[in-house]
Amino acid sequence: MSHAVEDFKPFARHSLCRDFTSRLQTLVPKHGVRILAWALMPNHFHLLIETGGSPIHAFMHDLLTGFCIRVNRDLERRGHVFMSRFKSILVERQSYLLKLVRYIHLNPVKGLAGADPMNLESFRWTGHPAILGEDDVPWQDTGQVLSMFSKIRQDAIRAYISFLGAGLGLEDEPGLEEGLFQVGRSGVVPIREVSTDQRRYDFVGVVLGSRDFAVSVVSRLEGCRRGGIRNRRSEHIALAKLLDDICRDSGIRKRELRSHRRKAGSVLARKIACVVLSRSGFSRADIGRLLGLTRQGVGWAIASYDRNKTIEAEEKITKYCSLFNEYL
Repeated sequence: MSHAVEDFKPFARHSLCRDFTSRLQTLVPKHGVRILAWALMPNHFHLLIETGGSPIHAFMHDLLTGFCIRVNRDLERRGHVFMSRFKSILVERQSYLLKLVRYIHLNPVKGLAGADPMNLESFRWTGHPAILGEDDVPWQDTGQVLSMFSKIRQDAIRAYISFLGAGLGLEDEPGLEEGLFQVGRSGVVPIREVSTDQRRYDFVGVVLGSRDFAVSVVSRLEGCRRGGIRNRRSEHIALAKLLDDICRDSGIRKRELRSHRRKAGSVLARKIACVVLSRSGFSRADIGRLLGLTRQGVGWAIASYDRNKTIEAEEKITKYCSLFNEYL
């Protein structure tokens, strides 16, 4: 999920909704992900994703970078389209998957009197019509959702409609948008006990599921940097080696990365470092602290690289990302 900045409503325009979904059609098979449910609201969007070969941040980077450029070009504006990095929550499939499908697909009609799941115009920019077989959306995995209701398609559709309709009069369960547990250096902590500062700096991610599920996530991720609990010591060593490599290959001294000099080699090295660290799972705030840049400066560097990237540059980025994983 991601919210637009301030009162901006990019999805109020059907042309931009079509652009967003056309990007999904291209990127879903490219990254090997599955979209189980989705909804575009005027100022935000929801995607229920089953990850595949690519990490979630790589898929979202490809999706949002191109979309934001299109939005700013079409509307003749500049600056950020979305408030911050997208919010991602790891979901316990058995307990919460169908509840999330219902929550996401009911977003457009929440609070509306007389809402009807069969009035498909109300659900135009959601995955609901595709599940009913009324829309052809090749990038949406409708079969997986329906199989949780019945092996017989028509029976599954009827059960899904009934399940969706039953949710119209229900209050949203706690955690569907914020998650229930945070996992990080402190282990498993209920969301309600986590301060804003802890959420920003001391955690790996958020889990929607039981405590046992959250504990199992911690045990699987322990010691893993990308998506896992951060090992600060090994991470620091790996970062130092990575930046040494980038500086050596760029023909600059390491201190020049933080010097803000406009020398071509230094500028390019900073862009490469920003892109590699972003694709390796670092936030813009973390990258900025490391390189002496603001979050906006990091964003500018990444956007500038994306506008001018070449096959040779992408090969370098791929090499550096692989080296960083090896160093960890």
